[in-house]
Formats: sequence, C-alpha cells, structure tokens
Amino acid sequence: MDFEVFLLSQIKEHADAGEDSKRSVVCGLLTSGRVIPAAAMIMGFGLGRFDFNGDPTVKPFGIGLAVVVILDAKVVRCLLVLARTASLGKANSYLARWLGQILPRISIEYEKHFKPAIGSRPQSSSKPPRS
Repeated sequence: MDFEVFLLSQIKEHADAGEDSKRSVVCGLLTSGRVIPAAAMIMGFGLGRFDFNGDPTVKPFGIGLAVVVILDAKVVRCLLVLARTASLGKANSYLARWLGQILPRISIEYEKHFKPAIGSRPQSSSKPPRS
C-alpha cells in the first residue's frame, strides 16, 4: 500500500499541475520510480531471511512472502496500476461534487488552502539587530 501511495501522490501532483493523464503517469513514475523497487527489495530481503530459520514450516512462508512482495511492487504497482491510471484519464480522479463538499481538504502546503488574514504580516524568522 505504501508503494501505491508514493506513486499515486506523484501522479496526482502532476495531474493537478495541468498535465494530461499519460504524461502525469510517466512523470509520476519517473519521480517515484526508484523508491518503489527499493522498498520492495528491502521488504523482500527481510522476509526472505525466514528461509534461514531452522523450522521447515516457516521457510516456505518467508520465500513466498518475499516473492509476492517483489512481484506486487513490480507487476501490480508499476505496470497494472499505471496502465489503468493512464487509460482512465480524467475519470481516474473524478470526485462527485457532493462528496467533495463533505470531505475535508488536506494538504501539506499550508498556503495553498489557507490565506493569511487581511492586514496581517507574515512572521519573519530573523530578529532585528540590537543596538
């Protein structure tokens, strides 16, 4: 799930910037393409360590989970999800108007959704020199 969050958040940022769906998918994959396989390999190697366990019941679970995690990241997340996202186009990010009014707007960029009050000055991080 984390892989898809990395990937789809990058795709959404590019789509919000005005790019078409295919270009936003390509740019999203370019910006987060290294993170997904790296995280999958880390998880795969971590789960693959169960193969060194002496219990014969645990060994197949470790190898199976390692293979599934790597295949999921490569095939499902980087191939099937991107193909579906590119083919759906604008329908991929469609949100019903009534649902958009109910859901909260969450952003890590504060200024994007909240404007400072009229007449207020922005806080400066530097203090005036003392005399």
